[in-house]
Amino acid sequence: MAGTTLPNLGLKYDWNLGATYKTDMDANLQRLDTVVQAPVLDRDQTTPPGSPTAGDVYIPAATATGAWVSQEGVLALWTGTTWVFYPPKIGWSVWLVDEKRRVVWDGTSWLFEGPTGVVSASSAAGVLDLDFSLGNNFQVTLTESVTSVTVSNFSAKVNREPVTVEFTQDATGGWTVGGWPTAVKWPGGAAPVITSTAGAVDVLEGFSLDAGTTIRLARTQANSS
Repeated sequence: MAGTTLPNLGLKYDWNLGATYKTDMDANLQRLDTVVQAPVLDRDQTTPPGSPTAGDVYIPAATATGAWVSQEGVLALWTGTTWVFYPPKIGWSVWLVDEKRRVVWDGTSWLFEGPTGVVSASSAAGVLDLDFSLGNNFQVTLTESVTSVTVSNFSAKVNREPVTVEFTQDATGGWTVGGWPTAVKWPGGAAPVITSTAGAVDVLEGFSLDAGTTIRLARTQANSS
């Protein structure tokens, strides 16, 4: 008889003599090569790329077209000649190459596993950009007063994104931080005054539930040097 299909990765085993061993084993190895430590190039495309390379893996976005029709959210592998699709199981995780993040399938959607690493950010001409394509934990050494804070590249795929911003006054001190975007909301409706003492460290922590449209921050540590 033909092999038995295992419940998690969908691999086959337990063949009898004369069963389709080669076909099943080739499919097993291809599946393993795709889903184990899987790097996904992009999950925002609705149309298959024009010139994919054998081994490329994508997650088709909603309203996918062409060869990806009705394959939204699955792993799409280009074998070199055709697209092969692997519906994810709960707990599968993949690395998003373009977003530099790991996501896990919860049975309904791909969710970020957790916050990214630390980003050293600095202002220029009074403008401080918090670039979320680099991470979501920011360390900022103040060497001038910040008059405008911008938030860029907040992923549209985020369900809940934690945010940390750590401000450290340089040896001169006395620098201020203002000009927060309207998306940032504060307890009581007002941004905190950053401690001006030389070397002082203030920490702001919070989160966004809507891909950065609203970011809720609060000062959790003041002058903690």
